[in-house]
Amino acid sequence: RTKKVVRKKSYTDNDVSSGHGYAYRVYAYNEDTGEVSAWSDQVSIDY
Repeated sequence: RTKKVVRKKSYTDNDVSSGHGYAYRVYAYNEDTGEVSAWSDQVSIDY
């Protein structure tokens, strides 16, 4: 399991390998207020 900080509105994972499954969840963090959203639903893909 790898956590990545992405400071963008979109993300492309270029570090994937054929024959593997991947799952993604995200949450939002407001740097001005410190407020954190709930986690998103999980999105999974078999590549």
